[in-house]
Amino acid sequence: MGKPKAIDYATLLLLAFIWGSSFILMKKALHQGLAPLQLAALRMVMAGFALSPLLYTAVRSVKMKDLKYLIVVGLTGSGIPAILFAIAQTHINSSLAGILNALTPLSTFLIGIALFQVSFQRNKLLGVLLGLAGALQIVFAQSSSTHISTAGNNNLYALLVIIATFCYGISVNTVKQYCSHLSAPVITCVSMLMLFIPALSYLLLSNFAHTYTTVPSIRISLWFVAFLGFFGTALANVLYFRIAQRTSALFASSVTYMMPLVALGWGVADGEILMWWHLLAFGCIIFGIYISNK
Repeated sequence: MGKPKAIDYATLLLLAFIWGSSFILMKKALHQGLAPLQLAALRMVMAGFALSPLLYTAVRSVKMKDLKYLIVVGLTGSGIPAILFAIAQTHINSSLAGILNALTPLSTFLIGIALFQVSFQRNKLLGVLLGLAGALQIVFAQSSSTHISTAGNNNLYALLVIIATFCYGISVNTVKQYCSHLSAPVITCVSMLMLFIPALSYLLLSNFAHTYTTVPSIRISLWFVAFLGFFGTALANVLYFRIAQRTSALFASSVTYMMPLVALGWGVADGEILMWWHLLAFGCIIFGIYISNK
């Protein structure tokens, strides 16, 4: 690991734009008629196709003892969160999903302590509490506006995003503790391979083919999902793992500061309305991340 260079900062900005744009793309794909599980499965299939040129070399680099950890990385780093975000965004705004996603570093910290024997640092407790307070403020916020999608009965859908951040925490800790000897493309390629066949099988066995032929808007949504699969999943994961290896995990995790800003920008441009307590909650989460990283 070395000092970040100009290319590392440029990569970080690109990664923030790609991941920050994922939430509005999921929203658009869902609004064009895709069901949540279809969206998640298509995303995994397209990511698998994007990574297929690396498959032969990647598989040869992996030993049998690595497979169980890569399965965990695939499920918790891509598969399960893709499903949770797709379901959640049928009821919450893309900008709020982006804000809640900022909990990922704090979730990673808590998962590390609970499951991976990471040493507890008392000075990080305040950061965790601030971040969780911000998230709970969003989850339990009440509003009479129909535009505020976390109101009332939709609180549980915001919780799905929080669960997804804990899945990311399991994935990152697994990579750090058990997969550090593997390169970023190998980790991404093989972990996604574990999801490709189940995702493709689901699409073939479900009514996706019938929906595709009878709902013309589905074809538009495929462009959004293509970006999610090729860039938001395949390329982004490779960039993230590689930048962490080139610099440090702390530098790579700073993408979390920028992603919600991109998501907020897209949401406001799409007409989503945020109340003052959502912005206050966002500030609590970001400040909590800052304190926990000090």
